[in-house]
Amino acid sequence: MENNAESTLSEKELLSQIRDLQEKKLKVEKRTSKLLFALTLVILIAVIVMVPATLMLFNKVTQTVDKANGAIDDITATVQRAETTLDGIDEMTESASQAASNMNQLVEDNSKTLNESIKALSEVDYEGLNEAINDLKSTASSMAEVMSVFGH
Repeated sequence: MENNAESTLSEKELLSQIRDLQEKKLKVEKRTSKLLFALTLVILIAVIVMVPATLMLFNKVTQTVDKANGAIDDITATVQRAETTLDGIDEMTESASQAASNMNQLVEDNSKTLNESIKALSEVDYEGLNEAINDLKSTASSMAEVMSVFGH
């Protein structure tokens, strides 16, 4: 019977220890459950806060990319206009160069004639010309007097 009592006591102690362990396990599970709930709640709040912020950031990135594309289009158009302008300047420069060349050719072609004309003008006897003009005046005036005598 003593064995039976010892085994019963031992069984009671074992049951008591099992019960204590189960209570501790239950407390740990409750704490774990509360921590998991808190962690889930924190993650849910983070997701609720992060999703709109992420969407707003995505919208801003999209707007920035659109503005960058618009700026690139404007730059491309400006570069094309600049190229067109440079082509026009090249044509204008070529035309001015051709006009200068034509002017040089004209001066070369007419320089001999121009020099001859200047030389001929410098050789004119202006004193003799003035004297001839004065003689013509006096002759014309004498003729006028003679004509006035005849009645004209």
